[in-house]
Amino acid sequence: MKMILARIGWGTTYDSDQALEGGGFERGSDRFNFQIASDGRLYGFFPVGKGWNKLNLQRIEQSPSHSDRVEDVLVVWVATHPKDHGQYVVGWYANAVVLDSVAKRPDNGHYRVWANPNASVLVPESSRGFRLGSGVIDKQSSIRYFPSEPNAALEAEFSRIANYIDHWHLPGTNLSSVASKPIAEVEAEAELEREQGFQSDASLRLNIEKHAEKFVIEAFANEGITLEPHPKPQWPWDFKYAKDGRTVFIEVKGTQGDGQAIVVTAREAQFAQSNPCDIVLCIVCRIKVDHGTLPSVSGGTLIRIHPWNPAEHELSAIQYRCKLKS
Repeated sequence: MKMILARIGWGTTYDSDQALEGGGFERGSDRFNFQIASDGRLYGFFPVGKGWNKLNLQRIEQSPSHSDRVEDVLVVWVATHPKDHGQYVVGWYANAVVLDSVAKRPDNGHYRVWANPNASVLVPESSRGFRLGSGVIDKQSSIRYFPSEPNAALEAEFSRIANYIDHWHLPGTNLSSVASKPIAEVEAEAELEREQGFQSDASLRLNIEKHAEKFVIEAFANEGITLEPHPKPQWPWDFKYAKDGRTVFIEVKGTQGDGQAIVVTAREAQFAQSNPCDIVLCIVCRIKVDHGTLPSVSGGTLIRIHPWNPAEHELSAIQYRCKLKS
């Protein structure tokens, strides 16, 4: 798992020139960590050493593909509460790009990390209840790497944080609340929804996804099967259970449509093609959406496909990753 905890000042929206409390970095560029830049990205800053020191990227990935950055990192923003002085999770960037050096933001300030807003979450100040254990980030540091050496206490804490992020479902954040999905999947889902005439709303998509997962859990429970959720973000399956001495994996998709077209990420497709007999695709389609003050979702019809091998169906590319020549 590529994951870091980064300590910043305590703020409300992190999208303006407001002074931050706690952490000792009251006028740093971290006050813009959730301000969407002119190019549509989020740019995050956290101090290292005296503020501008370089990051040791090998602490994040032992053999980085690039000398100056590491990709697909879960960056968890942590801040010290100004009253009780505990350290709380205030937000995160999923699938972020972390640089070894400080760079200039397009609009103002500086950054070390950038991410897609649709794969990022800012926890509302009134909902910041996840407090880190004592000593996870000491007072002399602003970063904690996922432990590369055996450390049961730290590993347990990181697992607890990952589980919190993985099960995030609170609506009403000021940014799209897609916590742990790959950026490509978030963007592809939005494109597919536009093609099918659906409203492109990341918070609504998340509610549909969580409703679909609950729907599937209840359906299997009615058959006497208890599903176990995946323990870490970014795994290419949603649930698993044991049957006849083997593990069966469940992939869940939720949609307002008829379920005849879904988004499948490259990781999901590769995993399913390698294990078709051990994968069950569960599509909860025709989910109803009530567009009230707080949109709610209900109902649905379950479609099961087993064995599930995407190559046996009609796959079409929605996106490509284009690596530019230097």
